[in-house]
Amino acid sequence: MNIVVAMLPPNQCPVPVWYTGHMKPALFGILIILVLIVAGAYFYAKDLFMPAPVPEVGATGMNLYANGTYGISFAYPGGYEVAEKQVGDDASHYAIVLVRAEDMLVPEGGEGPRAITIDIYTGEEGGDLFAWLSSSNSNLSLGSGTYASTTVGGIDAARYQWEGLYLGETAAFAHEDTVVAVSVTSDGPVDQIRADYEAILASFTLR
Repeated sequence: MNIVVAMLPPNQCPVPVWYTGHMKPALFGILIILVLIVAGAYFYAKDLFMPAPVPEVGATGMNLYANGTYGISFAYPGGYEVAEKQVGDDASHYAIVLVRAEDMLVPEGGEGPRAITIDIYTGEEGGDLFAWLSSSNSNLSLGSGTYASTTVGGIDAARYQWEGLYLGETAAFAHEDTVVAVSVTSDGPVDQIRADYEAILASFTLR
């Protein structure tokens, strides 16, 4: 039995369809589209999960508050009215209150506007954070009764949420012979005032 092998000229050899010259531009185009999709997804995710930049002191729309008596300073956004007062008659509680202009008008029977407050306590609770957390001044009992550890101005602090007429959150820390409690009250967790609160906390400087 004789086997005959027929040899075809090179230009007549069958070539797989996917390898033909007609498919090369299409494959290249698909690769380009895939690269663009992956790059777009990366930059979208990067922007989505990156925290908002903290405004710097001196940045447009930012103001600086400084108190030499208690050794604290922080930056806060424009549009806030700042008021300071001694609370009570024994000079053991000093309050700094920041309220947005649009929140200044309190409805009749209301409990006060949404605000960012810095409360400074001296006296028996001064400098003892854990004693202060156990007191009614902390509002800790109005929430879960627990707190998370954090830092403010490089100092260890306790942070927790609580509820009253508004949703409240506090970050408290001991500084020199005082306890400083930085709090915010808002209608919900995504209110602009809470973003402003985060910016203030991040900008805190202690002497």
